[in-house]
Amino acid sequence: MAETFATREGIGWYIMDAWTRIDYVRMYAGIAALALAGLGITAAIDLADRLTCPWAVPEQGRGN
Repeated sequence: MAETFATREGIGWYIMDAWTRIDYVRMYAGIAALALAGLGITAAIDLADRLTCPWAVPEQGRGN
């Protein structure tokens, strides 16, 4: 939790600032942005894995 209080910038600070100001719309917008960033990063890593290691991806529809 120290990283959310020891700074005045970043998404963690944005969420905590909105929470302390009881601005739930901004707070949930920050949480949604963080979730979408995580989803995007996960998709990018999955794509990179499929492109660089094609032998490691199971074939679809073969009961794997």
